[in-house]
Amino acid sequence: MLTYTNRPTIYEGVPTFLGVDAARSPADLAGADAAIIGVPYLTHLFGFDADLTPRKIRQASAKYSGGYLPELDVDVLSTLRVVDYGDAHIDPADLPRSVENVTAKVMEVLEAGALPITLGGSAPCSGYTLAAALSRFHGGKPIGAVNLDAHGDNREVWDGSSALGAVTWVRHQLQLPGFAPQHHMQIGMRGPGNPKANADWFRAQGCGLYTAREMRKLSGGKLAPEVIRRAGDGTLGLWLGIDWDVLDISVSPDWSYPEPLGMSAEEVLHLAFEVGKHGCLGFSTMSSPAHATSMHWIVIWTVLYLLAGVAVHQKKAEASLE
Repeated sequence: MLTYTNRPTIYEGVPTFLGVDAARSPADLAGADAAIIGVPYLTHLFGFDADLTPRKIRQASAKYSGGYLPELDVDVLSTLRVVDYGDAHIDPADLPRSVENVTAKVMEVLEAGALPITLGGSAPCSGYTLAAALSRFHGGKPIGAVNLDAHGDNREVWDGSSALGAVTWVRHQLQLPGFAPQHHMQIGMRGPGNPKANADWFRAQGCGLYTAREMRKLSGGKLAPEVIRRAGDGTLGLWLGIDWDVLDISVSPDWSYPEPLGMSAEEVLHLAFEVGKHGCLGFSTMSSPAHATSMHWIVIWTVLYLLAGVAVHQKKAEASLE
């Protein structure tokens, strides 16, 4: 049985995520169903310490000695082979280089036939990069996107530049081959941190925009089926992205910018499970502050719920071949 002291480590003092095997090289990815990639990147946003987040989430995961979820009756880590592929190399002074480093590491996971999951880390490096790798790996074939975020992150210009960044990355992602607006679902947008132009742009592009108010109209389990249908129909599968500011202030009050009208932990977990059941190609966890311990538990659970859905999806696929 795993304890805090007998777990594999990524580096000294930092255990692997949930105690899974460490993958030190592409060869170690052979036979893996999913691989964790840390993305220790911090943008200009103060008060996040997101460059430390992958370390903190891995350390928090040492609370758990397995991956069995009794409420779903799925033993994730016994059903799937999950490995921890360590951290992508980040150059704090060179965002384009860091983006390519993360993208290349995700490509190694995809080439091994595994599902990539990023632990971020700010959004340009933990979100866009995984989508870019999927676009490249699948040759621009259609991919659905389910993106949970309190903000649009789709500005045309920020600080005088239209380059890829923390508040422009979604616009860049929608320019990737295979990521068409009609298959992009933006969920949880709310509050005065969003210019009207951001919401108008999503609607004009034909994206599915579910603001906090529109999301509540689909309460009672109706949200997941609708967004998965709209994002997934006619695509290879889904990319799931979660910026953790989508959570309500009551769920994770111990970070720098909590706000009301967000999603509950249950809503996020249910959606992640359903995405996994449908067919997930990659999962980006973004912008979880290093100091927000309550949020780290939700990140860990969400990864497990996504993987539980993947396990159910695989079981159905195998049964159909018999």
